[in-house]
Amino acid sequence: MIMPQLLVKNKEENVEQRNILIELEEAFGRLSDGLNAFKLMAYGLENIQDPYADGMYMIWRYLDGASEEVRRLLKKVSAPGISA
Repeated sequence: MIMPQLLVKNKEENVEQRNILIELEEAFGRLSDGLNAFKLMAYGLENIQDPYADGMYMIWRYLDGASEEVRRLLKKVSAPGISA
C-alpha cells in the first residue's frame, strides 16, 4: 500500500515536471522563431549575392538539424505516461 504522503509528493513532482516541460516548449518556440529569422537573413544575403550567404546558409542548416532533433525529443518526453 502506498502512503498518502508519497502520492501527494509524486503528484506535486508530476505537476512540477509538467510546468518545466511547458517552459521548455515555450523557450524552444522562441529559439525556433530566431532560427526562422536567421534563415530569412541567409536567403536575403543569397538574393543580393553576398559572399557570406553560403556560410550563413550552412550555419542555418546545421542549427535547423539540431532543432529538428530537439523537437523530436521534446515530443517524446511530452507524450502521456513519460516523465521528464
